[in-house]
Amino acid sequence: KTAYEISTRDWSSDVCSSDLSMFLSTSHAEVWLNENFESYTNGQTLVASNTVSNIITSASVGVPNGILQITNSGINSNSLRISKTATSSGGSASSIVFSLSDGSNSLARNQGYVTFKVKQPSANQAQNPPDTSTLVSFRMGPNDTNTLGNANSAFVQVDLLNNTNTNNIWAKTGSGYQNKISHPALNSGSSVKIQIWYNNSGASYDYTNPAGTSTNLSANTFVVYADSTLVSANPATLPTSTTNSTGGAVATSIGKVGFFVASKYSADFLIDDLYAASVAPALVTGLWINSGVDWTNNASWTNGILPTSATVASFASVGAGNNSVDVGSGQAVSGLVFTNGANAYNFSGAYLQIGSNGISNLPANTQTFRSQIYLANSDQTWS
Repeated sequence: KTAYEISTRDWSSDVCSSDLSMFLSTSHAEVWLNENFESYTNGQTLVASNTVSNIITSASVGVPNGILQITNSGINSNSLRISKTATSSGGSASSIVFSLSDGSNSLARNQGYVTFKVKQPSANQAQNPPDTSTLVSFRMGPNDTNTLGNANSAFVQVDLLNNTNTNNIWAKTGSGYQNKISHPALNSGSSVKIQIWYNNSGASYDYTNPAGTSTNLSANTFVVYADSTLVSANPATLPTSTTNSTGGAVATSIGKVGFFVASKYSADFLIDDLYAASVAPALVTGLWINSGVDWTNNASWTNGILPTSATVASFASVGAGNNSVDVGSGQAVSGLVFTNGANAYNFSGAYLQIGSNGISNLPANTQTFRSQIYLANSDQTWS
């Protein structure tokens, strides 16, 4: 046929049998943790027994003025608030640890991607004068059920400071700091997106950095970004082993992540969109805004940014405008996503080249392609 129609109800009847090679399997991200805290109620304290995510351990009870609970005045809606406003040398710490594994907490996650958003609540903005004792540490630790109370158990650590210090985001491994940067948004009430690519394996792999550039990450290294700013060295050396939090056996595999406020420190931060997977989600450049038909017109996309071969183009139901899309002489994207409730679109023009993220059609509406479709990769899954 000259038109390819894709519907979640019955796309196969609309595609010639000779075209079925386009629907063979491809590798996608294996998601280990995806927590946006929306399944909890405002004021709920998080403990291992009442959470959807696989929380290994949490501690806030008995911590001086400790808070480890959900607030609906968060970054998006619900967020996790980690707060400890009093210090107690030698006393209790506040922490929460998430497994990246199954119920055994033993699977090794030695190559992957971790991200979360962080923000200071409006009730507790930057400390003034600067105080380096107000911080929360994000740690990536071994594949066991121990806590992350010992810095030497961390393969990667990112410290976030509640202060106006010129260095308010730190990256480190064990007891050695890799780098420190200044990020004004962290102390101004805005959220900051932390992203970590890590490789605790014997082979290098390619990832796409926040600027959209394909970059090689060599064996036993990692990088940390705060929004688009590099925090760590590029890349930083990842230890091949750590000791567990009890100071016992040597651990060689990553398997959990968590947030920790030491007993001698205070802190107050909101955490949201905690996500860990084998690879980072594909970048979505922008959303088609139904204002015209020309793919190459910047005004056709949110923020005026055209999709590229490294990003996913997203189509939804923005307004009741024109649902015809003319790709002109041809376009290349990493993938196409039609979000829940998306309109029924008609694509025309020379061709679309689809990368490794394929085509995903979430609504019941049929998407029609009268342009040719080429695959940038040999095998793909469309759904």
